[in-house]
Amino acid sequence: SLNLSGREAFGTVVIEAAFFGIPCIGRDIVGLRDSIKDGETGILLTSPTPELVINAIQQLLHDRQYLMQMGKSARSYAISHYRGDLVRDRWVDAILNAKEN
Repeated sequence: SLNLSGREAFGTVVIEAAFFGIPCIGRDIVGLRDSIKDGETGILLTSPTPELVINAIQQLLHDRQYLMQMGKSARSYAISHYRGDLVRDRWVDAILNAKEN
C-alpha cells in the first residue's frame, strides 16, 4: 500500500535528508512544496500512484548524474533556507509578530 503524506505542516524529514545531499520524493502539498523544489531538489507528485512513485525512484536510480546533481541542489537549498539560526530567527519573529497582533 502506498502512503505518502497528505498533510505536512513542515517537511522536517525532507530538510534533514537534504542537508545530507539526499533528494526526496513527496506529494505536492503545502509543507513539502516549500522544502522540495520539483525537479531541482527532489520530485513532487501531484497524484502519487504506486506506478508514479516507482517511476520517480527508477528515474533517480538510473540517472546517477541527475541524482547527484539533485542531491547537491538539495543540500545547497537546505543550507540557504533552513540553517538552524535562520529557522530560529524566523520562529522568534513569527512569535513576536503574533503577540503584537
